[in-house]
Amino acid sequence: MGKFGSLATSDEPLRVYLIDPVTDDMIRDEDGKASYIDVLPSDGDRGRAWDKAQRKAAVSGADAETPFEQNASKCAHLTTGWYLVDPNTSQPIDITCTPANAREFYMLPQTNWFVQVWVKAIGIGNFMKRSAKSSTYSQSGNSATAAAPATVQPS
Repeated sequence: MGKFGSLATSDEPLRVYLIDPVTDDMIRDEDGKASYIDVLPSDGDRGRAWDKAQRKAAVSGADAETPFEQNASKCAHLTTGWYLVDPNTSQPIDITCTPANAREFYMLPQTNWFVQVWVKAIGIGNFMKRSAKSSTYSQSGNSATAAAPATVQPS
C-alpha cells in the first residue's frame, strides 16, 4: 500500500455505468448487460504523465486546445475499456476502445457521455481504497437484518 497507506489513491480503473440522459435509466443491452466505461483517476500515474506532456507541448508552441477539448482528450487517455450500447436499439456498439475513439466519443455534440465519465475520473474519493470493516456484533438489534448482505447499485 505504500508509505502513506490509504491516504494514497488507487491507480486502478473505475467502472462508470452509463446513464441514458433521456430516461435517467442505466443503458443496457437486450440481455440486460449494462453499458460502462472503465477510467483511471485524473491525478494517477497516467493522468500526471498526460499533464506533463501537455505542459511540454504548450512550451513548444503546439496548437492549444480549448479547456473542454483538453479535458476530453485527457479523459480519453485515461479510458482503459468500455462496453457501449446504443440506447435506442439496445444493441452493443462494437468499436475498439482506443484514445482516439474515446476522444471522438467524448466530443460528440449535445451529449453527456464525457461528463458522466469525467466527473468520476476527477473525483478523488472514487479511487480511495478502504479496507472492509467487519464486526461480530450488530447495533441494529436485529440479527436477521445484520446478517443480510448489502446491495450496491452501480452508479
